[in-house]
Formats: sequence, C-alpha cells, structure tokens
Amino acid sequence: MLVKHTRLLLAADLVSLLVAAHLVLLQLAADLVFLLTADLDLLLVAAHLVSLLVVADLDLLLVAAHLVLLLVVAHLVSLLVVADLVLLLTADLVSLLVVAHLDSLLVAAHLVFLLVVAV
Repeated sequence: MLVKHTRLLLAADLVSLLVAAHLVLLQLAADLVFLLTADLDLLLVAAHLVSLLVVADLDLLLVAAHLVLLLVVAHLVSLLVVADLVLLLTADLVSLLVVAHLDSLLVAAHLVFLLVVAV
C-alpha cells in the first residue's frame, strides 16, 4: 500500500514537472517572438538567448535532481517496508520458540506429576 502511494506521488510529481517544463518552453517561445519582432541590437538578442539557454539548462538539472531524490526516497521507503517485514517474521519466530519451550515444560511437569501419582 505504501509503495503504491509512493508511486502515485512520483507520478504526480512527474506530471507537475512536465507542466512546469512546458510553461518554461512557452515562456522561451514568447521571449523569442518578442526579441525577433523588437528593434533591438543583435548583441542584446544573442545575450538574451544565451541567458535563456542557461536558465533552461538549470531547470533541466533541477528536474533531474528532483527525480533522483524521488527515486532515493522511494528506495528508502521500500527498504523500510522490507525491514518491518523482517522484524515481524523474527518476532513470530521468537514467539513460536517461546510457546514450544512452554509446551515442553508443561509436558515435563505432567510427566513428573504422573510419576509422583504412580509412586
């Protein structure tokens, strides 16, 4: 259940990141149209394009870092689930051993009682 919830969160984050990337591309297109239609110096246009490419590159790096972080968190959550299962199995084995030991003590006491009664 926890893994399914984590996958849903991961999918929601991916959708939001895709929407954000699409908005960045729309902003880039609007800036390009503005720059091409404006009567600006070519050096200013080139500088603006370079800065837009740097910003877009940083956005992609942030998206990649966010995805890596989400994968690490999902892996840690799955490791915690496995650790919980191991603890539950260990507790079950310990309780079974305790019950078996108590049963053997009960059998031994019953045998001693039968020997005392027989004597």
